[in-house]
Amino acid sequence: MISVLSLLMGSSSVLSLVTLILLFTGNIWAMAATAAAALVLAALAIPALVQQEDSDETQGGYVGGIDL
Repeated sequence: MISVLSLLMGSSSVLSLVTLILLFTGNIWAMAATAAAALVLAALAIPALVQQEDSDETQGGYVGGIDL
């Protein structure tokens, strides 16, 4: 699960950086496409983050935001 989460978050971050680079080239269509892809990947990562947080809480090693 962690590998899928890191892949989604990493891909989203890379696409965000590509979007910033394309901002200076003037290619609006490519910039819009990479921004949309970054948003989709980030939206896919949210349920994975929630599931990971829930599994951490049920394992008992996570109490009130502090790892034990």
